[in-house]
Amino acid sequence: MPSSHDKKTKALYFVALVPSGDLYDKGWELKNYMAEKYQTTAALKSPPHITLHMPFKWREDREKQLTNHLSSACNITAPFTLEVNGFGCFPPRVLFLDVNKPNELIQFREDIVEIIRKKLKITDSGRKNTGFTPHLTIAFRDLRKKDFHKAWEELGAQEIKYTFPVNAFSLLKHDGTQWIVHEEFPLKK
Repeated sequence: MPSSHDKKTKALYFVALVPSGDLYDKGWELKNYMAEKYQTTAALKSPPHITLHMPFKWREDREKQLTNHLSSACNITAPFTLEVNGFGCFPPRVLFLDVNKPNELIQFREDIVEIIRKKLKITDSGRKNTGFTPHLTIAFRDLRKKDFHKAWEELGAQEIKYTFPVNAFSLLKHDGTQWIVHEEFPLKK
């Protein structure tokens, strides 16, 4: 029988767009390449994704409340298309696939953040004023500074283009080792 303490256990979650098909595969390919060549493995702990809301803690016994509120976002926006065009970086550690920033994405992210802030009373981890740069990370916190410059020189000039439909968004949950897609929410509008 679970104790009352067990019911209050909090898990880590975040909300993201997880692409499918070729872009998903390319994201994993690049993460694995960075791990092999530059020994940066932190990015391997989550699927390729575009973060809509930073990680936050939520009580597992109230997970249904969380998913119910998130499902209300399914009717806010119609499916839309995003494009990846080249690589980008946040020196001195982060390399990513650069994603365009159409108005549909900006508004959808604002709607998600608003639902989480107002309905769930969760703030955006103190990052309200940092702006939003949609991207798919291929290397980050454990990429050494000296390797960052080598990798950026190697990848930065490469051309890469993908178009992918955004038909759903996902709630990811940390299982103690890595992030997994816990639930997917199809856009219905």
